[in-house]
Amino acid sequence: MAKELVKQDDMDLGIDMSDLMMIMMMLIMASFLPTIAASTAQTARVMGAMQLQGRSLDRTFVVMDKLAYWDLVSNEPFKSVQYAEVENDGPNGVKVAVNYPDDIHLIEAGNDYGFDKYMAEEKIFTVFFKCNAGETAVIHVRVEY
Repeated sequence: MAKELVKQDDMDLGIDMSDLMMIMMMLIMASFLPTIAASTAQTARVMGAMQLQGRSLDRTFVVMDKLAYWDLVSNEPFKSVQYAEVENDGPNGVKVAVNYPDDIHLIEAGNDYGFDKYMAEEKIFTVFFKCNAGETAVIHVRVEY
């Protein structure tokens, strides 16, 4: 038995329902690509931020009542860092800030404070420190990069 040929209409494009469904699915999937790309880029940034290069650098400063700072980009380590820890050996409290001198954290003698910028887009590029008038303190600053 031979199959009969079915004459197609001149207007029939030869697209059946399964082809149409496949095209629609591809269009829907393509609409999600920008969201997937943004999510992948964000995940890559987070993973990169979580990975330290395993280096740290320590500095000791005698802090007076005049604003002083450690510029991490112009001085060693010559780059912004992800984490800074300030330990105050006293005898007085010290005001410490990272990046912006007005964002002050008071660290009393014998205490320490960690500035964590692992997940932040802006890393630590400067550490500012100052004591109250007539006071002094010795601080140890450790940065990780």
